[in-house]
Amino acid sequence: MRRGGRRVSAESIQAGRAGCSGAILGGIAGVVLSAVIYRYVQWGPAMTLIMGALGAMVGARISQALAARRRRSSSGGRRRG
Repeated sequence: MRRGGRRVSAESIQAGRAGCSGAILGGIAGVVLSAVIYRYVQWGPAMTLIMGALGAMVGARISQALAARRRRSSSGGRRRG
């Protein structure tokens, strides 16, 4: 598949999609976690936004790593066992 004059593999597209969905879920988890902590610590709304952004970044990275691991395990290489 070509995109912007260069060839893009299906694996990189899958990793990009996984990163996007992980960022969304991580952002939601970060905001929810910071809202729960807010009840007990009483920090400001800016801290909630910062935690949401950090959650999005961590979620995207974890999802990309899991997609790469899934891709390696299904590639038909050497199997453990």
